[in-house]
Order: sequence, then structure tokens, then C-alpha cells
Amino acid sequence: MRYLLFLMFFYLANTNNVCEINFDSVGLSDFDLNMSCHELKEIFPELKKEPNSKLDDKISTYSFVTNQKILNENRKVKYYFAFKENKLQAYVFNVYAGKDIKYYKDFVKEARKNNAFISERGTSFLENKNGCEKFLRIKSDPDEIIIFGGISQIGSYW
Repeated sequence: MRYLLFLMFFYLANTNNVCEINFDSVGLSDFDLNMSCHELKEIFPELKKEPNSKLDDKISTYSFVTNQKILNENRKVKYYFAFKENKLQAYVFNVYAGKDIKYYKDFVKEARKNNAFISERGTSFLENKNGCEKFLRIKSDPDEIIIFGGISQIGSYW
């Protein structure tokens, strides 16, 4: 009987698919996947509707631009959200980080504390496990570095 209870516990513990990231320590907002669009609009009334996904017309996309204290410095942050059947399935953030690569390294160092998918080495981090994709990477354009990260239950492209 104990063996059966142990197996049931082990099965439930390993099938509970927790798909979340935690960037609160660097100053970013974290969102619960499966929250409704209405709930998100209560947090961000300025949420802007974007065109639906070109890959899946059942995916509605929204965006929000804000200034936040990221690592104790004011930074422009743009969030993108993907909803399917009125449930948040993915979101991405872009932190406009200036030109100093050290800022990105400091961001990674702090974010690593609460995100096991961010390893000690590298500049690009990805974990795709149990239908949950978590990522953090850097993009650069001529004017500045953009820290790009997020989480998805619907794949990378939406």
C-alpha cells in the first residue's frame, strides 16, 4: 500500500507542469500563464491589441510599453502577450538596456538566482521541457542592446 501511495505521489509530482519564470528580482513584471485577457487589462489598462498571429489565427496578441526600474535604473520595457481561448499562453519582454554589455551580464547574474534555466556560462539561455519554453538572450541593434526573454506554452513563434 505504501508503495502504491509513493508511486501515485511521484507520478503527480512529476506530471504537474509548472510553467513559470521569475524576473521580479531584476525589476520585471511576472505574469501567470492561463490568466485571462480581462485580468491582464485590469493590471495594464493601456494594453494595446496587435494583429492576430500569422501562424495561428486563434492566437490574439497584445503589447504594452512602460518604463520600469530594472537593476535600479529606469529602462524602457516592451511586453508582448499571446492569448489563446482567452488564456495567456506566452509572453515576451524586451528591455532596452543601453550600450553597455556589463548591464546584460549583471542582469543575467541577478536573474540566475530565481531561474534555474539560466546557466553560469553563455549569453543565450533556453529550456524547452514538458511543453514549456523559457528563454533569455540578447539582441543588439545599432543604438542599443535589447535583453529579450520570456516563456511560452505554444512554441517560439506566434
